[in-house]
Amino acid sequence: LARYTKRVTITSRDIQMAVRLLLPGKMGKLAEAQGTNAALRTSLCAIWQQRK
Repeated sequence: LARYTKRVTITSRDIQMAVRLLLPGKMGKLAEAQGTNAALRTSLCAIWQQRK
């Protein structure tokens, strides 16, 4: 994916687009939603740990 976009970093938008292209219809939307939720939970946990 990084080679395809010709960039060193991969953004969440890049990943979302790849998931949509690889998985058809509802399956792609569900996978995207679950991935977004997982990333959000991870970010919130990291922020919470920093506040302690």
